Amino acid sequence: MDDARWLTEIANDPEAAKHALSIYPRTEHEVTEFLKKELEKGEGKHVVAEVNREPAGEVSVYHGTGRDRHVAWLGINVRRKHWGMGVGTGLMDEAIRIAKELGCRKLFLGVFEVNERPTPLSEVWVQN
Repeated sequence: MDDARWLTEIANDPEAAKHALSIYPRTEHEVTEFLKKELEKGEGKHVVAEVNREPAGEVSVYHGTGRDRHVAWLGINVRRKHWGMGVGTGLMDEAIRIAKELGCRKLFLGVFEVNERPTPLSEVWVQN
């Protein structure tokens, strides 16, 4: 819950929001309620990256169940002031590590076509 403020900052950043699937703008209360529901479900793994002890971004990995247990989806957000510093790359590396740990073979990131920031790959094979 301590991350709601800076996650709201990312959600309401016009440059970041134009590439997001979520509704824009969002209040801190809305982000807090979303976080509570996500944590209560316990379906995903969530990691926060820090730069100089300040939150710089986050990645969430959601793995499937049943027949989809070898597939995971991820969501990633980086604060604009930390763009170009390798935070996204570090978060992607962590997402791949988590997916491997969960036994996933494929990791998907859905992006809009106009989003030039993430890698052009829409899927990553995580198994050697």
